[in-house]
Amino acid sequence: MTRYFFSVALLSSSIIGYEIVLVRLFSISQWHHFAHMVISLAMLGFGFSGTVISLTQTWLKRHFHNTYTVCGSIYSISAMGCFILHQHIPFNPLMLNWQPRQFLLAGIIYLILSFPFFFGATCIGTVLLQFPHKVDRLYFFDLFGSGIGALGSVFMMYFIPPAQNLILVTTLGFCSVIIANLDGKRMKNRKKTICYFAFASLFTIYFLLNPVSIVVSPYKRLSSTLNFPDAKIQSTTRYSPLGLLQVVESASIRAVPGLSLNSQHSIPPQLGLFTDADAMTTITKFDGDLSKLAYLDDTMSALAYHLIENPNVLIVGAGGGTDVLNALYHQSNTIGAVEMNPQIIDLIRQEYADFSGQIYAENSTVQIHIAEIRAFINTSAKKYDLIQMTMLDSASASGTGTHNLSENYLYTVEALSLLFQRLAPGGVISITRWLKTPPRDMIRLFAMAVQALEKMGNRTAKDQLVLVRGWQTGTLLIRNGKFDIKDCATIQRFCHQRSFDTVYYPSISESEANLYNQLIEPTYFRDTQSILFGDRQQFFDQSPFNIYPATDNRPYFFQSLRLSSLIHMMRTNYRNSLSFVEWGYPLLIATLIQAILAGLGMILLPLFLWRNRSKTSVKPTHRSSPYPILFYFLCLGAGFMLVEIAFIQKFLLLLGQPIYTVATVFCGFLTFSGLGSLFSTKFKNSRLLRHRNPILFSIGIVSLITCLYLQFLPFIFSRLTIESDIIKIIFSVCLIGPLAFFMGIPFPLGIDLLRRCYPVFISWAWGINGYTSVVSAILATFLAITFGFNVVILLAATIYLLGAWISYYYWVPE
Repeated sequence: MTRYFFSVALLSSSIIGYEIVLVRLFSISQWHHFAHMVISLAMLGFGFSGTVISLTQTWLKRHFHNTYTVCGSIYSISAMGCFILHQHIPFNPLMLNWQPRQFLLAGIIYLILSFPFFFGATCIGTVLLQFPHKVDRLYFFDLFGSGIGALGSVFMMYFIPPAQNLILVTTLGFCSVIIANLDGKRMKNRKKTICYFAFASLFTIYFLLNPVSIVVSPYKRLSSTLNFPDAKIQSTTRYSPLGLLQVVESASIRAVPGLSLNSQHSIPPQLGLFTDADAMTTITKFDGDLSKLAYLDDTMSALAYHLIENPNVLIVGAGGGTDVLNALYHQSNTIGAVEMNPQIIDLIRQEYADFSGQIYAENSTVQIHIAEIRAFINTSAKKYDLIQMTMLDSASASGTGTHNLSENYLYTVEALSLLFQRLAPGGVISITRWLKTPPRDMIRLFAMAVQALEKMGNRTAKDQLVLVRGWQTGTLLIRNGKFDIKDCATIQRFCHQRSFDTVYYPSISESEANLYNQLIEPTYFRDTQSILFGDRQQFFDQSPFNIYPATDNRPYFFQSLRLSSLIHMMRTNYRNSLSFVEWGYPLLIATLIQAILAGLGMILLPLFLWRNRSKTSVKPTHRSSPYPILFYFLCLGAGFMLVEIAFIQKFLLLLGQPIYTVATVFCGFLTFSGLGSLFSTKFKNSRLLRHRNPILFSIGIVSLITCLYLQFLPFIFSRLTIESDIIKIIFSVCLIGPLAFFMGIPFPLGIDLLRRCYPVFISWAWGINGYTSVVSAILATFLAITFGFNVVILLAATIYLLGAWISYYYWVPE
């Protein structure tokens, strides 16, 4: 029995590693917001396995060992095979509105990728079926192995290329099967184990020699760049959990976002530096001659330098160094540059030091800070004359709406407030972004700046803001002080010389807007006037897009499509233009519908049809119907997943990187839930709870801790942001630990109740718990976008309390 438990621990480690690896691979091939779909895929596999086990449990008990070996082997092979197979499905999310078959293709991918999770979960479910009296130990090994696997998979990403991580996952799966077959008493088993080991070794060696390639979406920036005839990826590729870095060389690369169409200056040769095949920054050839950088004065982001002479500059997102060169050209007094990914800095310092003019060298005038910007702002006491943020998301992602499901804590009211506090008197925040049509992102950013200024007690927001736009980009200036008449004249002259449009500055008139890059109506001007001088709430409510200021509770700055507008567009002639507005939100809803239908068809419907057969197995000692107890497991699955997903999104504010956050939150929840399961029997038999319902007590503590975290997590995060990554990860796990420990107790206690009263329904509980997890994984993201994280967490606590109420009527002391 013990070898099966250790095997389950290793298998669970492989399964959670597979989840995280898929998140990383989707970040490269598609975009990282597909994480919620990956989690849902895993839960669908787990839920369907419960259905199959329920329908075949008698047969499975007779063939337990063979079933475990076969399912574990299929899992290990399909983890690699299904990823390869899904890349050959011609799914194009941008065509969802034009080609109904894209919904079918999305469903096929959904089912293909859930295949490995089904067989992995079947292994765990059969062990639960075989040893129901040891559910506390089994649940511990399952969750503890998952927790270790979550952290281990991220750690290995520093040493193994992204696609090669699939080999590691497969190897762990094979090893789990080998451990389950380590029975030294039988020579026959030894021979089988040796043969199996040989097969696993050959399978692994084959893919080591023939690595899996990642098929990148044609709509990512790298794909379009490689269409240049002379484009080629250089051999300086680097990888880590923070991203896959690739440098592309081509004579056609000349990327200067925000450059005026009037510019007459030549642009030096450039290299394209891509993160996860999309977010491109350029490495510009620089030999120290500042005159060759004159073209940068024709960019929109140069406006701030015409208002402040020789500023102390902080650059947010150093990247390939374009903003640093801009600061050097304009004779900045000091230059600080913040970059989250240290590999970008190392790449430019080492392989491209000569090409870039050694701007990031240790002895250069540029001071590099490796940090997340909000963490850096909290730790730094220095005041800056200019804080520059330019193009922190890619053009392709911005244009297609692929970031709209991504939490971004840099574009929130609270983040702007923090940046403002680091401005010297008269200092300016300059934010340059891509424009979207119809206008929405820059209008939302303007509204956020107004709200941030007002929350800090500034009553002159109308005198502290400037907004200009070009044909493709827009720039917002926020000043710690007022823009005077001289400043306004400088802004007008700067924009006139470069054919930029002034959208707003103090005392602007409508005739001064919409002169060069003309729209049918001066929409930008009128929208800013409505925010500053009109009925702001009415303007927000009546807008077809969600332009309410993004906050840390709802940090979805890029998500601007309302559900009502989506329905309207689908019903009218605007349907064909929906993909050009944004497709991430419709894809989320489509995935939610698929999850509900797939779960109903693969989990609940078979269990419902099988209900008459199951009634004969119910013990006559307990007269109550078992079905409300199964609803208890539905509550546990929904509550656990809603809390887990909400905490992934919440802790992203502290940890900064999606892959770090997913791994850390998974590790914390799964490891400590496993410990809670292990101690559930002792918890139930403790002197205090021996004659009471322990489920009520544990869920009560879960609800209490959840409500306390809602109140105090923002304060705790503000104190922890100054710490190093490893300290933040440790504290995150410690914060999650107490909550997760008590969240791990109700499930094994519920299984124990079924074992004593309705043993045939144990597999039902496994399947129903899995089904609600499938739906809740996606529903949590939808609710967070619509109502915010706090509502999701409160809903989870309410669902947990509903489960406690059910247990109050059905708990039977042992």
